[in-house]
Amino acid sequence: AVVSTQSTGSVLGGFVIFSIVGYRKHMTGADFDQLGSGPGLAFVAIAEAVAYMHISPLWAVLFYSMLLLLGVDSLFGLMESMLHQLREEIPFLRRIKKHGVNACVCFLMFL
Repeated sequence: AVVSTQSTGSVLGGFVIFSIVGYRKHMTGADFDQLGSGPGLAFVAIAEAVAYMHISPLWAVLFYSMLLLLGVDSLFGLMESMLHQLREEIPFLRRIKKHGVNACVCFLMFL
């Protein structure tokens, strides 16, 4: 179920982005090369599409909040795997409370 949901979301996202790019090409008459490419294309295309929507500030806040939450969620997975590996490999870290190790590593990563 997870794989099919993720695949469906990716295909739907592709349709959305390339529909917006096609609309931009139609409106500006520019070549596809001039419209941009790469990962940043989604930010340009979504930002332009949001500008045409009703209540566009709301949609912009929702979109960029979603991106922020996805980044934070990815960071949780990264930190959890890194902290687990540190506690497994460095014996004296096992004697320290887990919250203390987590706080120290998070502080060092913040710096």
